[in-house]
Amino acid sequence: MTGGPGAKDTARALSDDTRAREQPLFGLEQEERRQLLAWVGENLTEVRQTADGKRPVYWVLWTGLAVGLAAYVGGYLIKSSTTAEFLGLVGDLLYTFGWALWTGVVVVVFLQIIPEVKRRQYKAALDAYEATLREQARAGGDLASPDRQPRSDQPPAQ
Repeated sequence: MTGGPGAKDTARALSDDTRAREQPLFGLEQEERRQLLAWVGENLTEVRQTADGKRPVYWVLWTGLAVGLAAYVGGYLIKSSTTAEFLGLVGDLLYTFGWALWTGVVVVVFLQIIPEVKRRQYKAALDAYEATLREQARAGGDLASPDRQPRSDQPPAQ
């Protein structure tokens, strides 16, 4: 068994797995690493959502929208309430920055976020459809199904 064609790949995979377990994580010592991994295990759903990349994007967008609107309103109030040139300039800059920031967030939502959500919905519907087809093919014993693979102990059909 150790001399088979997959023996080297299996040994390499085992050594890679062992190396990954022993490798320091974020420069942490063993005890800190163990505590971190325990915390990840307890919060696995949230960690997976964050690792997926969507949660940080949403936080940045909401923060950009809030800061942009606050700067827009603050700049408008400063600009409209003062007659001094310097404060008027600061108010105008703040107003323009706020307007650019919150409208940029709106553009990103319409051009990136909403299409991505729709793409995921279509992908989920397509995956469900394909899963239903596979279940029907298995239930019907359809040998012509493209998802059906011959077992390794049987010779391929001629």
